[in-house]
Order: sequence, then structure tokens, then C-alpha cells
Amino acid sequence: MLLYTVLILLGAGVMTFSAAQLKTVNVTAVRMVGSPYYVDHSSLRNQFLVRIINKHPQARTFRLDAVAAGQVIELNGVEAAISVAPMAEELRPVVVRVKREDYRGPFDLTIRVLDDSGSVVNEDAVEFLGPNPAVLKP
Repeated sequence: MLLYTVLILLGAGVMTFSAAQLKTVNVTAVRMVGSPYYVDHSSLRNQFLVRIINKHPQARTFRLDAVAAGQVIELNGVEAAISVAPMAEELRPVVVRVKREDYRGPFDLTIRVLDDSGSVVNEDAVEFLGPNPAVLKP
């Protein structure tokens, strides 16, 4: 009997922990089909498709941004706010650029979803890919 009580309490604890992790917004960033990176005369770029899912019963407006520790990046495709209907999703292409002279090799990048107040509501980690930096040196 004591064993069953302990197992029930353990199950209730796991369920409570899981419920506390639920969010009303989900974000997933996946690399777009094609080459994993592109190099031109001035920069490297990676292209991602970002999916924002609004699980809230009301429409919400979000913004996208990204951070990379120790790396200067430029984002394209995130200038306008994104309105997401209740219980719906929106897809947006996002292009991340790094100047050739600033590129030091692949690095971790976090794409964040911000609400109207600028607070981070969710984020997804991806890797910025590119060639060996020695190949880019003039």
C-alpha cells in the first residue's frame, strides 16, 4: 500500500513538472532546403524557415530576433511584426548574415520570439554553418 502511495505521489510530481513547462507559443527553426550556407564577396549567409505556433485562444503579435554570443550578425526577414491567429501558425523565412571578416567558424545561434512588450516568450537554438575560415582569407 505504501508503495502505491509513493508511486502516485511521484507521478503527480512528474505531471506537475511537465505542466509547468508548457508554453502558449512554440517556435521551431529549420534550415531551408539547398546549400547549408552561401558565400558572396562580402558575407556568409544561412537561411532558416521559422515556424511560430500560437496556442493561445486570442490572436497575438510577435517579433523575431536572434543572438549569438561573441558574433556580430545581421538578420533579414524579421523587420515586420508577425500576427498569429488563435490556435494557428505562421512561417517566415529568416536570413542570417555574417561579414566575411567577422566569421571565425560555425557558431551557435538562438532565434527568439518576442511579444509586444519585448519579452522573450520562446526560443530555438540552431547552428550557423560555413566553410573553414582560413579559406575566406584574402
